[in-house]
Amino acid sequence: ARPPQMDVIKNGVCGIDFGTKSTVVACFKNEARLLRVGEGDFTKAPELEDYENPTVIELRDLEGFIKNYKARAGRPFTEWEQLTVSHQAAEAILDDKDEKTNYYSVFSELKQWAIDKKRRLMLCDKKGKTIEIKPYQELKDGDFDPIEIYAYYLGLYINNMNNGIYMHYVLSFPVNYELAVRDKLLKSFERGLKKALPSALLKDEAVMKNFKIYAGASEPAAYAISALQEFKLQPQDTGESVCYGVFDFGGGTTDFDFGIEEIPEDGRSKYKITQFGSGGDVYLGGENILLLLAYEVYKDNLKAMREKQIPFVLPPKGELFSGAETLIYSKGEGSQQAYLNSRRLAEELRPVWERKGDYKAKFTRESYSKKFLTNKGELVEVPLKVNVTKLENIIKAQIESGVQNFFTAFRKAFKDKNIKLPVHIFLAGNSSKSPVVKELFEKYIKQEEVDIAETILLNDGKSKSTDKCFVLHLPLGAAYKIEAQEVKQTSIKDVWNKQGNRSNSGEFAEKTGDEKPVNLDMDFDKIHTGKTGVVFGLLRSRKGARDVKIVNKNNDANNEVQFRYLLGVSDHNENFKPVIGWGVGYNKWEKFTWADEEDFDLFYTSEPKALEGKLPAAKVNRVFCSIDSDEVSEDVNIYIRKTAPDKIQYTVAEEDEISSFNETAWPHKIYSQTLEE
Repeated sequence: ARPPQMDVIKNGVCGIDFGTKSTVVACFKNEARLLRVGEGDFTKAPELEDYENPTVIELRDLEGFIKNYKARAGRPFTEWEQLTVSHQAAEAILDDKDEKTNYYSVFSELKQWAIDKKRRLMLCDKKGKTIEIKPYQELKDGDFDPIEIYAYYLGLYINNMNNGIYMHYVLSFPVNYELAVRDKLLKSFERGLKKALPSALLKDEAVMKNFKIYAGASEPAAYAISALQEFKLQPQDTGESVCYGVFDFGGGTTDFDFGIEEIPEDGRSKYKITQFGSGGDVYLGGENILLLLAYEVYKDNLKAMREKQIPFVLPPKGELFSGAETLIYSKGEGSQQAYLNSRRLAEELRPVWERKGDYKAKFTRESYSKKFLTNKGELVEVPLKVNVTKLENIIKAQIESGVQNFFTAFRKAFKDKNIKLPVHIFLAGNSSKSPVVKELFEKYIKQEEVDIAETILLNDGKSKSTDKCFVLHLPLGAAYKIEAQEVKQTSIKDVWNKQGNRSNSGEFAEKTGDEKPVNLDMDFDKIHTGKTGVVFGLLRSRKGARDVKIVNKNNDANNEVQFRYLLGVSDHNENFKPVIGWGVGYNKWEKFTWADEEDFDLFYTSEPKALEGKLPAAKVNRVFCSIDSDEVSEDVNIYIRKTAPDKIQYTVAEEDEISSFNETAWPHKIYSQTLEE
């Protein structure tokens, strides 16, 4: 047999963008190329969608798989028919067979589960084998880890006779993932990727010492790298700079990232990106919008759902209704039936979200029904009425909230900074393909240019301009044209010719002038899109590349993300009033309220638009806090300090006491509180 050491690619590196809906993999030898994962027929011509690999696993014979998986350190004799992933597994979600195991065997929420500190899983394979899985952060060594298994299959597709063997991996993560989650995900991927290597290689210490896996650029920063390059916006000389903002509208969340790219004077890299602002909407994602639409349809058909006892999960931003106790489950507490009902109805409504085909006609026919699981696990048919216009209005309202948050975060990021116009706004993520996103950004750009121009102090030696502050860039790969606003950038024909972009309908956009027709047999594995652009930027900013260096001023010295919440109170107008903002770092005591009562309400939110003081207190989170009765006094205050992205401590003190705080000799009790969504 050929020694696997001979197939190790010494100068190769593999980038992985682990996504909510799909995962993108790119391998770099002499150039970066995308990789197809889980596609059943590799003999057929590739399509662009083949390289967005669904983040899904399907359990068929779990007991047999686990037995085989544990039997060998590397390359175990597992079988595809025991556990499948990606494209083939995703197709099983829509399987309408009556066997209940079809519903329990598919798990498509790996990334959501990874950050949910409460959610337990109850999965069942096609043979009826049931397995209960703890919340991701509670998994111990040896526990069944779906993310490790997904990484194992990625490793099998990456490392084989055709591709060679890679020892160097870099992963991207959202901007708001705390350090503990990033570290655990890296360990899951390391175990899975190593399991996919030949045993002979794992025993070779000299080779394995070169195995490395680490977190690279955040997803929006990596996308900005690709967008700046593909739109030909990179600075050309030392002293030049380009300002940008990324609206990364993905499946699970929306990340905002702001920064400046320049050519460093020290020559240590070709380009340098400084990130000095980030944020986002933890609930705004395409998949979350789908779950909200499904919940609204559920409520519109409540009588039938109640009669048949169909359980459902309360989605982010969903509101409970009267009499929901036995039907609607909160996040992390839902039964598997409730989660599966929510996911299946959401998939049914996907054409409304993506505006595919004649979706309105589908839901307006006289008889329309869907199968759901009852509380007892029985599969029943439920007739449904779907108000498409209502759903479209919900979509618009959700996106508009995110756009408002983006511009509020933008003002905060660029306040008091000397910047050069224009600021380039990059729409990223598959959800940004929605025409509603473009429409709303154009609307808010026009509304806010005057205000923003006056706020950010433009000191470029010229008079202040109140227009043309922004250039809006559609996701890479989008073919419809936008206004360039008289700012020099790559022409749309250059983008077409280079990328082979197609319109949303699958037809090529109208061509004019001397543009050449696009070759349908082109290299799809090198195309940058709103989704794949992340992994290409990730590889350019990898360690040792000396291509793009990232200076991340959002994280602290320990590489921990910033505290995710504004802390405040309810004002006299019943709106949220920020008291402790994002600018306050960890372990700094800040006055919050008086300590003249035992109890106090702590309101908190991650939405940037709360800074404007117009967000109703009833729409943000609240936690009930208390102090001991013997510490209550009219002469002291309650002080709060941030200790982790979702944790605080508070204490009672006088102002002169807190200014000379000593941890070891502190005379008062220190209380701890975790803030949950």
